[in-house]
Amino acid sequence: MFEYAAFRIFAGVARIIPFPVLRPLLMRIFMIAYDIGLLRRRVLETNLSVALGGAVPPARVREVARKCAAEHGRIVAELLWPERLIGNPGESIRVSGIENLRTAISAGRGVILLTAHLGNFILAAYQIARMGYPLTIVARRIRNPAIWDEIEKIYTRYGNAIIPIRSSRNDLRAGGKILKSLRRGDTLVLVNDQDAGPGGYKSLFLGVPSYIPSGPAHFAFRSGAVVVTGFVTRRDDKMDIDIQAPIDFTEAKTKGEAESLILDEYTRRLEAKVVEFPEFYFWFHKKWKSSPEVRGRYHG
Repeated sequence: MFEYAAFRIFAGVARIIPFPVLRPLLMRIFMIAYDIGLLRRRVLETNLSVALGGAVPPARVREVARKCAAEHGRIVAELLWPERLIGNPGESIRVSGIENLRTAISAGRGVILLTAHLGNFILAAYQIARMGYPLTIVARRIRNPAIWDEIEKIYTRYGNAIIPIRSSRNDLRAGGKILKSLRRGDTLVLVNDQDAGPGGYKSLFLGVPSYIPSGPAHFAFRSGAVVVTGFVTRRDDKMDIDIQAPIDFTEAKTKGEAESLILDEYTRRLEAKVVEFPEFYFWFHKKWKSSPEVRGRYHG
């Protein structure tokens, strides 16, 4: 209950503060939290040292880490005041590639929109829904039921829906709901970049093996759904939503072949975005937790 009470108090106080004040304030608070050793600083710096390359000086790692911390403070502010940004594309948000989503939906086989913890993907889901394309977000349920209720409210704003899952593997009930939703022609959002353990699909990310959930490829192969990718970055203080062309996996004859075609291409597209915008990626999770090359560095 303490976590829930703290969440409610924070959200209530933050909503009193005007958005133009709250956004820079939270950006500054998150930077300070990083500076004093909070916000999983070792994980953040380890990930960035790998991502930016071993020859990058520590000062550059810290510079990008501070920008990353600030960006996630901004994301929190935006999620507390989404109405200040949603519904006015061109003013606060740019959307490119919406025709890719429209074409994928028109195929009538359901759509899997693969994204990542890059930029404010939740706010992007709001904007896409407001443009007439409601989404169903697949999200892992957390243990605290009160906090989970609040998360559900966040995900399902603006007409979006949610399918909760227990884990990235062996959740038969959630898997059935996902397949049913795809066969109904829905558009499902799967955030597929976090470590799935040694049993996940092995794909090179920034030259280092990462193990990501294989479920999206299995669902696409079984259902025939169209797979597109979409990522969120920011430029000139405007959020950029980029919905990319479908991933072609028509040559896949087996589930394993579908994994390779879909997940390697997804990783390649995500990598290109992260290389260009490293400060917008959520480096606070142990991206390479299952990779022996990096795992030990998370613990010093």
